Amino acid sequence: MAGTKKRAGKTETFSVSVDAATKEQLKAAADRLHQGNMSRLFTAVARRLTEDAAFDRAWQWYGGALPTAEETAAIDEWIDSVVKPRRRRKKAA
Repeated sequence: MAGTKKRAGKTETFSVSVDAATKEQLKAAADRLHQGNMSRLFTAVARRLTEDAAFDRAWQWYGGALPTAEETAAIDEWIDSVVKPRRRRKKAA
């Protein structure tokens, strides 16, 4: 299509069907966390799912029982306290 602008980087588009309430929750989360960018929200969710799966595999390799929901929340809280948030790049004037 002439006149359409291509996105920077390689991206793929896919379709997801959810009920109206879920759509509103996703839109609210995108607004709150990613300035309304739904693609960035889904990328963050996918990254978190990948991290959780890696943690589960590592924990099972270690040989212990999986942590409880409370222990997982405490671990997440600790990680959030020591990891600095990503710095936003300043846009050129």
